[in-house]
Amino acid sequence: TSKSAMDALKAVPTIQAMYQVHENVREDKENTATKECIANDGDKGEACAGHYIKCSVSADSKTYTVSVPSKQHSRTFETRTKE
Repeated sequence: TSKSAMDALKAVPTIQAMYQVHENVREDKENTATKECIANDGDKGEACAGHYIKCSVSADSKTYTVSVPSKQHSRTFETRTKE
């Protein structure tokens, strides 16, 4: 993800967290999500374990949980109501 894209995303006040399936391994490594929100670390090429990010929505649709099982990380968010 480019610096300009990350800066644009970080400037959106309604974005509470950013998740990535793979870590940015280019020279601009600072343009990445926080470690607990990245499913696959480093540049492992063919040896990548292929970890996933899971999103589950509650039955009443009032909350959803994003989890990164490879990092034992999960976070629950409230959905926004239509105005």
